[in-house]
Amino acid sequence: MRADSGVEQERAIRPSELLLALSRAADLAEGREAGHARRVAALALQIAKTAGLDEAEHGSLIEAALLHDLGLTAVVGKLAAALPYTDEEVVTRLHADPEALISRIGGSALQAAEAGLSQHPREGAALVEVAPLPPVVARLVLLHHERWDGSGYPERLAGPEIPKAARILALADLVESAAGPMGTPAEQAERALRRLDQEAGRSLDPDMVAEVRSELARDELWRSLDPPPEQELFDELDDQPLDSSEHPATLFVDLFGTLVDSKCAFTRRHSTNVARLVGAAAPDLGLDSRSVRVVTRAARIHDLGQIAVHSRVLEKAGSLAPGELKQIRKHPSVTAQILDPLAALREVVRCAEAHHERLDGSGYPRGVPAEEIPTEVRLLAAADAYEALTAERPFRGPLSRDSTLNLLRSRAGRQYDGESIEAVGDVTADKNLLDGQGH
Repeated sequence: MRADSGVEQERAIRPSELLLALSRAADLAEGREAGHARRVAALALQIAKTAGLDEAEHGSLIEAALLHDLGLTAVVGKLAAALPYTDEEVVTRLHADPEALISRIGGSALQAAEAGLSQHPREGAALVEVAPLPPVVARLVLLHHERWDGSGYPERLAGPEIPKAARILALADLVESAAGPMGTPAEQAERALRRLDQEAGRSLDPDMVAEVRSELARDELWRSLDPPPEQELFDELDDQPLDSSEHPATLFVDLFGTLVDSKCAFTRRHSTNVARLVGAAAPDLGLDSRSVRVVTRAARIHDLGQIAVHSRVLEKAGSLAPGELKQIRKHPSVTAQILDPLAALREVVRCAEAHHERLDGSGYPRGVPAEEIPTEVRLLAAADAYEALTAERPFRGPLSRDSTLNLLRSRAGRQYDGESIEAVGDVTADKNLLDGQGH
């Protein structure tokens, strides 16, 4: 992962690559198989064509459809912790009847759940604003839960106050959630139409419903969503390399890091702190500037795959069952799966995917021997372990700096690299290095 010194031109990132990766992450965060966001986007495009949305708006509508549920990541975890449902069941019930779902929560968790639900479009829009996409994309994400009768959120818009593209996105999201990916195309169409008729004049624009009902009744439309399309969607985009004042790769790893940190209250600062650790410790290990950049970016996204782990597993206070442990151990591979579309981050992803490999070959996901674990990965593994041990977790309180370093040193040469442990130890003498932790 080392490079010669000098100026290096980083590979460009295209909107299609970013959108695919983010939509995969959003789907997995909700406990769904990747595909929901693309199905919503394909439906939104077809509805837009039928309802006469200006073609100039098709691209931003597709981008918003692919990213519309980014803000649900934190909300789903909070709701799942308060209810006897998995993340996927929470999302299904949220789309079907959010009021009924919230009513099942009692006590102090109720107010937090209501606030989280109403705020998730704002959180999603804030995440989208980080990416160098047109501002209208974030605006559509913000408004996709507004309702025709004015009872939606977060801005309580009603009727024509809601932009046409936002009404289309809301309609597409609702019918896709009602139809689901299971069953025959005819069965999917039947479920979609039933919900469409229920919501006309309530959450949905009744004139738009009348315009698009026959299109949504076609079996061929639902058949075309299996598998969810990609190329047709991207043909509608201006897929030129993204431009920004900062290289897009830096922006995107920060975005993905923020996304996964929001999944669980106990890991809210984890990736940020691990990135600070490796950034500070890397020079002590003789890493050049390119390698420092790679490992620091890898630190920000190393746990992205945990977005697919059920919230109850991440926040469980007791020992993990074998099935839960298996789910946790998949997260490095899921990170690589999510970020596979981003060719510019391949080296970063390889580093992140390997952060649970161990020197004695007992690690995962590949169980590689020590000679196949480069310095960058060794440092990331040590920093990840240090940050996790010194932070509060559901099953224990935080360990002190000295206790943590002694524990890591006892595993040097078997699990962790001794030089990396000492480099982390040296920089953590600065008590202000890590956010929210005292050592």
